[in-house]
Amino acid sequence: MSLVGILVEHVRLSAGQWMQILLGVWLGIIPIVLLGLLIGLVTTKDSMQPVTSVVMLVLGMIGGLWIPANIVPAGFQSVMEVFPTYWLGQIGDAALVHSTAIGNAVLVLAIWSALLALVGARRYRASLARA
Repeated sequence: MSLVGILVEHVRLSAGQWMQILLGVWLGIIPIVLLGLLIGLVTTKDSMQPVTSVVMLVLGMIGGLWIPANIVPAGFQSVMEVFPTYWLGQIGDAALVHSTAIGNAVLVLAIWSALLALVGARRYRASLARA
């Protein structure tokens, strides 16, 4: 995507901004990957894709990827800030608008990653015990 931005859309950012965006997105996607693994552990092979689609749809909408947080009521913005997708968006924005929210984003995404890894590991162990 970055190459499309550079070559097709002529996006001009400093090397530091590109690095922050690329590294931030790679690290920020960890909780989303862990969520996908957890969904794979708790669903059947036939229901995995529909469940994943619904979860990602909800995370995108409620997490502020489709609806900017600055146009929703303050109460709903507080709800948005609970979801990892909100903070993933903040990581991408931080490189462009020089936001100081990057520390909060890293913290929240690390907490989500730890919780999802813990739940996923417990679920995996439980599935091995039944086998």
